[in-house]
Amino acid sequence: MSTEDPRDRLRQIDDDLARLRDDLGSGVDGPKDAADDASALSQREEHNALIEALESERARIVRQLGEGEGRRGEGSS
Repeated sequence: MSTEDPRDRLRQIDDDLARLRDDLGSGVDGPKDAADDASALSQREEHNALIEALESERARIVRQLGEGEGRRGEGSS
């Protein structure tokens, strides 16, 4: 685990998610033959797996940040 600021990591994840989603939608020409079709399908599956992993990491960081915010507010009245 790195000592990276969680908010910086969230920005990086959001950028990566935007790029991956853009890549998924950019298959304008489409596959030319069965081999291209199989390759395109494999790449879409890999992109979807990466998106799911990044979304899970993002949700975990958001939860951690929310818990940290709650702890900082305790006892400060």
